Amino acid sequence: DWYVEPRIRGGYPFIAGAGVAAGWRPKKNEKLGSRSEELEAGQQEAARLQEEQRQEAARQETARQQEAVRQEAEEKRQAEILRQAEAQQQEAARQEAEEKQQAEILQQVEAQQQEPARHEAAVP
Repeated sequence: DWYVEPRIRGGYPFIAGAGVAAGWRPKKNEKLGSRSEELEAGQQEAARLQEEQRQEAARQETARQQEAVRQEAEEKRQAEILRQAEAQQQEAARQEAEEKQQAEILQQVEAQQQEPARHEAAVP
């Protein structure tokens, strides 16, 4: 918005003076428009930053979940290895007990087989 302004001066260093000044004055709406544009740009930047933060938080949460799943799978694998080792130990103990029992039965059979020979040797 352009303006023209007359000027009249009096006093030192002049006795009297007259003149005209002209200029451009922005409208209030233009000032508000530029301010609102700045505000809108700031809001858009804030929204963009919030979205980036949300996405980063989502990535971090996904990474935490993946790590938890990986740890759970590792724990299950370790538990399965432990269970298999215990089953092997139990099987070895069972086989050892079975072998011991078979050895005792074999000793009893041998003793029974030797009993008639001892009995005949003891009888004159």
